Amino acid sequence: MGKAKTRTQRNGEDDMKKMWRRVTKNLNGRMLSAEIALIVFVLLTILTTAGTGAFYEYIDTPTLLYMSVFTVLILPFTDKGKHFFNGMRIAFSRKCEGVSRMELEKAITAMKFIKNVVFLEAGITVAICFVDLLYHMDDPACLGPALAVSGLSFFYASVFALFILLMMGKLESMVVAYMEETTGEETAEDSQTVYFKLRALGLTDREAEVARLVSCEMTNKEIGQMLYISDTTVKKHITHILEKTGMEDREKLTEMIKKL
Repeated sequence: MGKAKTRTQRNGEDDMKKMWRRVTKNLNGRMLSAEIALIVFVLLTILTTAGTGAFYEYIDTPTLLYMSVFTVLILPFTDKGKHFFNGMRIAFSRKCEGVSRMELEKAITAMKFIKNVVFLEAGITVAICFVDLLYHMDDPACLGPALAVSGLSFFYASVFALFILLMMGKLESMVVAYMEETTGEETAEDSQTVYFKLRALGLTDREAEVARLVSCEMTNKEIGQMLYISDTTVKKHITHILEKTGMEDREKLTEMIKKL
């Protein structure tokens, strides 16, 4: 019976992986179409507004440079940088199998943070231009450049935000697909319930996810591939999980989780 149950679960996991491949393939196709549509929209808007010979007016190298440098420099001082770049990797990758829900949510949070930083930079630029404008009210020649730099800073921030929103949209769709997946007879709602009950037992976010996957009779290697962590890290998490729950081994832990 045990072996038969395991084979059934393995078949279910294979079906989920096939569904996940179909979902991510469709999302990648939509992502590419959305990016092309965004580029065409920006170019056509500039073309119809300013004419064919005015594209250079929308390229302000100093503003682009300082916004880019400031954004890059701020990343090492937070834990958002690695999650942001991981989210970009996931968003543009055609092989998204094994990405955990926690990775997706952290990537989405990081992208929201970076988007806010870029708009804050645009706000600072506008404030500086406004102050400079006030100091040179008697010089009409300063009016055009100050307003142009202010407008371009928000233009760059808005275009960047649109790209971020596209990536966030894909990641959020993947979160929904992840939560709609089923494991054996377990529904997505049951999976969420078990997860939060494990968190209530004192497990960390990662430990709760590892424990849930252990209850699905997945091996350490499979769990590691699913969460992008090493087998050694999985073993450490399981050791901590057993200590916190007071269970003797994986079998007892699985029985306990299935009763939750």
